[in-house]
Amino acid sequence: MIKITIPARQAAPKPPIGAILGSKGINVATFCKRFNQMTDHIEVGAPIPTEIYKNDRGELDIVIRSPTVVYLIKKYTNISKGSGTGKIVGRISNDALEMIYKIKKNDFNTARKSGAFKIIRGVARSMGIR
Repeated sequence: MIKITIPARQAAPKPPIGAILGSKGINVATFCKRFNQMTDHIEVGAPIPTEIYKNDRGELDIVIRSPTVVYLIKKYTNISKGSGTGKIVGRISNDALEMIYKIKKNDFNTARKSGAFKIIRGVARSMGIR
């Protein structure tokens, strides 16, 4: 299995994707075409956590997740980057938390909504967002 984060609709057979997949004997052009088709409904450039499995026959199984929590927080708070110093750089509304939860709920390792909200709030806090 290979785990890599790739921008939606922007997979191309060049580094780092080409180097990572090529070294594992995966046809990079075929992967890029399939990935770009799979992410056609997602905003261009959104970082997509991806898992790639290659079976014994050389066939690929590609599992894409929803965009990262960091990306979604930046999108819903209209900030370009988080604070590296702990300084407060923005606020996030409960509505935005709810939207992020709806997008990411299948990717969280908790079945409880309250647990998922704690994860989102923790990521936001680490970015300097209240």
